[in-house]
Amino acid sequence: MMLHVLCAFAPAWKCAPRGAIRCRQGDERGGSLVELAIVLSVLLLLLLGCGELSGIYKDSLVLCQAAREGARIAAVGATDSAIAARVRSAAPTLDPGRITVETRFSADDGATFHGVPGVSDGRNDIPAGALIRVRATYPRRLATRVVLPGWTEVTLRCNMIIQRQ
Repeated sequence: MMLHVLCAFAPAWKCAPRGAIRCRQGDERGGSLVELAIVLSVLLLLLLGCGELSGIYKDSLVLCQAAREGARIAAVGATDSAIAARVRSAAPTLDPGRITVETRFSADDGATFHGVPGVSDGRNDIPAGALIRVRATYPRRLATRVVLPGWTEVTLRCNMIIQRQ
């Protein structure tokens, strides 16, 4: 009775008479195993890609927060080496030896950032009111480099601009 009810809702399903056992033909054997292997490999690849993208996004957020910390202390007069040290220490989950920090300033309202800050009296010599840009870059190694050998790393970049106090 239950089989006939199911057949009424799924007309494409061929119903066997009650009590009969439906056997597969010889050329159909193993077909579902092949389908399972294809579907599982695609799902695993999608899952690995989602994990990789979430890790890249997390590292990008950490790098931008670290660049923001560097820009904050640059605005109050920290030297270039102190800015770089603060950026590296503000990113605890990233390898500090691989983070590069570049500090530039602009005296023309951000049209160009060519000025490299100097040091006078233990503080940077950026004029008050000038814009300071702290650029942090980090080459992140990909976990999927085993699956995709051509893609070994991606470079994350973050720029923070703040006005000198």
